[in-house]
Formats: sequence, C-alpha cells, structure tokens
Amino acid sequence: MFRLTSTNLPLVATQPRPAPSFTIWSGENRGTGLVLRVNFYGNWIENPGWELDAVPLGKPFATGKYYVTPFTPVIQQIAQYVGVENAIASSPNTFWQSATSLSLYQGSTLPANAVVTSSVSAPPAVANNYIFSTSIAVSSITSGGLTFTNGTGIGNFSQNGQIVTIYGDAAYSLILGQELVVIGDVIPIFLEAISAIASFYLPDTVYCDRIDWVGKSFSPARDALSPQIWEFTWDVERKVANLFLPSTSMPYWTESHVDYILNSSGVVDFNR
Repeated sequence: MFRLTSTNLPLVATQPRPAPSFTIWSGENRGTGLVLRVNFYGNWIENPGWELDAVPLGKPFATGKYYVTPFTPVIQQIAQYVGVENAIASSPNTFWQSATSLSLYQGSTLPANAVVTSSVSAPPAVANNYIFSTSIAVSSITSGGLTFTNGTGIGNFSQNGQIVTIYGDAAYSLILGQELVVIGDVIPIFLEAISAIASFYLPDTVYCDRIDWVGKSFSPARDALSPQIWEFTWDVERKVANLFLPSTSMPYWTESHVDYILNSSGVVDFNR
C-alpha cells in the first residue's frame, strides 16, 4: 500500500473517467473516420430495389468543342450564344462563367466579342475630370445614380485606346474610390480547344453512374463549372449527357445537330 501526498492534489475527490473504448481514424485525417457505407445498388426496402440497366449509345445528337479562357469581367451577352449556369445545362453555342474563366461549348464559330460589365474604382479628380484605363470598349458608365454617356461634354466620357476620360463638374463629381460600373464590349482570346464534346439524349434514363463510349469509361464531372477529359455531365431535366473527350478520340462526324439516335457500341449504366 502506497500513500501519495502532494500540494498539487485536488482537495475534493473526483470520479475517474474511463478511457475511450476505441478511436476511429480516416487515413491521415484525424477526424472521425467512415462509420457507415451505403450501397445504392443494394436491395432497398423490398427486393429487387434498384436494378442496373445498360443502354446502347448511338450517334450523339450534337458535337462540338470545349474552350476555356481566363476571363474576369461579368458577361452580359455573347452574340449567337446563350448563357447557362454550368456545363450540365450546356449545349452547342452556349457559354458559362466562373469567377476567373469563360467556358464555351462551341457548335459553330467562335464569338468575335462579348458584352461585359466591369467594376472600376474612381480615380482622383484632375481638373474635374477622371481618367482610368480599361481593356473594354466602353459604351456606358454608371456610378451612384450618375450615368455617363459617350461624348466630350460635362456628364460624358471619351475613350482613346485603353484610356477613358470622364468629364465632370460639381453636379457630376465622384468620390475617390467610388465604384464605377463600366459596360462595353471586349474580345475574348480563345486558344486551342480543351477537348471535344459529344451530347447524347437519353429520354428513359433516370440516373447516370458511368458511361462507356469510344472504348473509354467516363466518370461524373467533379466540378460542373470545369469538367475534365473523360468526364461527363448529366442534366436530369433535359435528359442530356455531355461527354468530354480528346478531339483525337472523337469519331468522325461533322459538328452538326441530328434528330435521331442510331444503335452502336457503348453503354450507359443507370437506374430507373
């Protein structure tokens, strides 16, 4: 029997705490590990649950090219193109935008220009005028309820190359750093296409888990704003799957729309 004495011991007896029964780790992550897995293809409530079906793919109803270019101004309009939320809703001649880039599903020609909105901070006044630079071909400027139009008088602006001059006075004055909303045209620079796109209409499909085509397996895109090669997007409302693949892997078809689907090699796994 030993008796422990120390000035650091508690004066009130405490209930000892038992050690944990076990600890779960997840790889290198020191959080709670995986406790439960769900097999989506297992029996659900009653047999047979969900069943896998394989549907032969035919000729895509549309094909095109996938372009991505760095782009920060907010796009308002691109001639002959329609803006969509992301690659899931895309089809030929559509575009979508992230915070840093512009993406296109090109079905015909690349756009020559885009109508955009950009935010600029008001510079200090120089003899009641405000001078700043922008790569946009400016059509109008608004700020704090003021609208500046193209011209050389008070309340107007002029542009020489990338230099824009706003002509102000007491009624058209700006505070240093005040936000200027600049609307105008810009020419996006598109380099080599990232990939090709093939679009399939699958009217009887409920859920796409994997698509096999041209001898390759396509997995669901991890980022709908930035799909990668050998990934696909699935639009459950339109029943359209967009496959992203290297241009060299695309079978020879002209980039055009068709309104029929032929049977050929390739399958899609889905539930219904």
